[in-house]
Amino acid sequence: MASDGVEIPRELEEKVENLYFSEGPKPVTWDKVGKIKHVEVIDPYIEAVLSHVDQSLIQEKKL
Repeated sequence: MASDGVEIPRELEEKVENLYFSEGPKPVTWDKVGKIKHVEVIDPYIEAVLSHVDQSLIQEKKL
């Protein structure tokens, strides 16, 4: 999934899968982990979906 919440191209997806399954994640000691970043994805995803649908029609049809 891309940073904007949509699917990545199949070609890139296969590249990521091949990298993961062939090499796998390499274990490291705790001091080599680096920084963990929390990324908020739910709100931007919802906003992106809502920007592509007719919200008033959905409300009108009570969906």
